[in-house]
Amino acid sequence: MALGFRFAQTLLNLAFARFVGAIFGSYCREFEKKQKQDEKQKQDEKQLGIRFAHELFFSLRSI
Repeated sequence: MALGFRFAQTLLNLAFARFVGAIFGSYCREFEKKQKQDEKQKQDEKQLGIRFAHELFFSLRSI
């Protein structure tokens, strides 16, 4: 009886660990995806700022 209880408890622990792992894994993937999007947006904004400064410099130089 005690062995059956231990086995059932182990199965419940494994099921719970898989459940928590699935939720946490999904959250981590979404977090990484969002982080990559934010990083790309920052790079795009930086590139746009550099391009703007470059054009401003050349437009002021031609005056």
